[in-house]
Amino acid sequence: MVANLLDAQDWTPFEDRYAATGRAPYAPRAMMGLILYGIMHGVSSLRSLERLARVDLGAMWVTGGIASDHANIGRLICLHEQALSQTFVEDLARTVLARTGTSTACLALQQIMTHPGAQTVFRQRKAMVEPVFSRLRQQQGLPRFRRRELAGVKREFALHALAYNLARAVALSLYRILWVLWWRYLGRFA
Repeated sequence: MVANLLDAQDWTPFEDRYAATGRAPYAPRAMMGLILYGIMHGVSSLRSLERLARVDLGAMWVTGGIASDHANIGRLICLHEQALSQTFVEDLARTVLARTGTSTACLALQQIMTHPGAQTVFRQRKAMVEPVFSRLRQQQGLPRFRRRELAGVKREFALHALAYNLARAVALSLYRILWVLWWRYLGRFA
């Protein structure tokens, strides 16, 4: 599912940054697939991503067999800082929502927060530990951010949040498929 979601994205902003001459670069789709797949599995350091690309079958599937070294992964992130903006993350999130059949009404939290009554209710949630953040810390290995500037931290968090949502979308779609198969199986005995 991750590979299909990445195939549906527009990669021209990434590809336009490369020169027409010289050695052919790694495909940005494959490299971003490796980064997102790694984050979904709690791997976020560049050397660990390099190792994951060489060892893990799922990473090999997402990248199409490309096993880049850590320096090239880092160069991709630095080169495409503008393309890894909010627009790319939002486009990928919209694709996830469309594929899973989720409506965009689920994303209307900012509009809800403009209501004064909602603001008082959500202020109380500051005292609670959110399960999403605990999962980001434990499952995705995000005890601290690796970027130093605010823009870098925002991009890193956006990638982690996107990987979290991708993992949930994959789990939800598998759950739906298994549920349908289970009811078909039970229908044979009725």
